[in-house]
Amino acid sequence: MRQGARHTDAHRAVIRARMRDARAQGRPPGRRPAPPEVGRYITAARAEGASWRQIADGLNQLLADTGAPAPPQGAPCWVTSTVRSIYLRVAAQHEGA
Repeated sequence: MRQGARHTDAHRAVIRARMRDARAQGRPPGRRPAPPEVGRYITAARAEGASWRQIADGLNQLLADTGAPAPPQGAPCWVTSTVRSIYLRVAAQHEGA
C-alpha cells in the first residue's frame, strides 16, 4: 500500500469521527449556514457594484463595530471567498424559488 493511500484512509476516519460526533450532539455536520441578513447585505452590496473585497471589509467593520455575525466557518474575519460563496448560494436559492 502506498503512503498516500494510508494517509487518505486516516483522513477519512477523522472525518467520519467528526460527523458521528456532530450527529450525536444533534447538529448537522458541516459548516453552519450564514444568517439571512448576511446574505441580504452581500446581495445588496454586490447590486451596488461593490467588489468581493469591499464587501468582506464592510462585514469585518460591522463585526468589529456592532458584533455582527461572524463568518460561518469560524474564522476570525470575513474573506472574499466566503463572501462569494454565500452570494452564489443565495443567488441559486432565488433562481430555484
